[in-house]
Amino acid sequence: MELVEQYWLAGILEGEGSFMAGPPSKPNLPSIQMTTTDEDVAIRVASLLGVKSRAISGRRFAENGWKQAYFVVLKGERAYHLMAQLKPLMSRRRQQQIDKAMACFCKKKLGTGQLKLTDDMIREIKTSADEAKHLARRFDVHTTTIYRIRNGTRHDIPQDNVSLMIAD
Repeated sequence: MELVEQYWLAGILEGEGSFMAGPPSKPNLPSIQMTTTDEDVAIRVASLLGVKSRAISGRRFAENGWKQAYFVVLKGERAYHLMAQLKPLMSRRRQQQIDKAMACFCKKKLGTGQLKLTDDMIREIKTSADEAKHLARRFDVHTTTIYRIRNGTRHDIPQDNVSLMIAD
């Protein structure tokens, strides 16, 4: 992104954007969101973020005579890095929002191929009779991760861990 585009994006997000922490179920999903009634602005922001803009539809718009609104959102690691890049350009209030959103993001969980779970944890997940939701809470992962480990369909588990799971 060119410097002039970065400043433009910071300005539009200062006025119409939100910097949000991920929900408790997915804390590693911070997001940058923006809603506007200007389609051209939404398209440009989406282009800079590398995402698509979406028209918000619904009966309320027609019933209330509201203008069509457009929504743009960037989530996850890319949002985290863009927040860090834009933070110095933002007001104190927006910087506080960015700090809050970034604080919930755990760098250890980035998609770098590093496992958050140890071999012992994976073995315990495979052999435990506990429900998936309890294991997910205990190991701070999503229930889908528990199911995938139990079914042997996790693609980021190194081969030696797969053999451990099959042996169990």
